[in-house]
Amino acid sequence: MLGIGQFLLIYFGSALTASLVHLSYNYFYHPRNPKRYIGSLGASGSLMALTTIYALTFPSSTFLIFFLIPAPAIMVVGLYAFYDIYRAASRSIGNTDSASHIGGSLFGLIYYWYKIRGGGRRNNNAAIILRRFFKFWKR
Repeated sequence: MLGIGQFLLIYFGSALTASLVHLSYNYFYHPRNPKRYIGSLGASGSLMALTTIYALTFPSSTFLIFFLIPAPAIMVVGLYAFYDIYRAASRSIGNTDSASHIGGSLFGLIYYWYKIRGGGRRNNNAAIILRRFFKFWKR
């Protein structure tokens, strides 16, 4: 379904987006934290983008929760995204970078909408810019 160029675009684009969302979140919501300028690697945001795209493309496929409980992919990924939004909104501090996951999910959602589903086919400037940007990676 995806070529090497599209996969790399999704992976590195979502990693960059996840890192920028992480930095923005820490800058605005944790202003007194001395480590707020430390970036995030973005790998978990990339995986969140890939799973979001997969869940949107194949919503009825089955994920196994704890390797036992079958559930639709769209439900599992959606609930995990809402959990990350809850953790970011409650400003809970832990080892999981919820802001990066949200950034990766947003990138995956936007990529799915404009590239796979074709939502950017209307004549608006954002769609034209995104199509020109993605045209290079279409192979």
